[in-house]
Amino acid sequence: MSTTQSTHAGHRRDIEQDLLRGLPAERRARLHDHLRACEACRAHHDRLHDGLRVLEGDALVSPSELDQVERWVRASMPGGRSLRERLAALRPALRWLLPAVAAAAAAVVLTLRAPPEPAR
Repeated sequence: MSTTQSTHAGHRRDIEQDLLRGLPAERRARLHDHLRACEACRAHHDRLHDGLRVLEGDALVSPSELDQVERWVRASMPGGRSLRERLAALRPALRWLLPAVAAAAAAVVLTLRAPPEPAR
């Protein structure tokens, strides 16, 4: 990976973190300086920002706009798979994992709630 690609990848991670959780002030200022100078990263920021607004229900959108947002999200994800496709791929593992976690949780609850043994 070239230095430019590595820099863009780092800025894309910062964009995602800034939109989802926020960044420290200094790092955010560096990101915004870069966004003013880099059209590709600015376009990535704008797409993610618009998609986030749609997901949060802050934007009135038509079905065709929702399709466009899904294409943007899919294009920005490694492997180009949608979230629905990724979850579908996990379904076989979830079939056994969820019951196993539930059984473990039940065992912990029963152990903690077991009455104390009577004193002899």
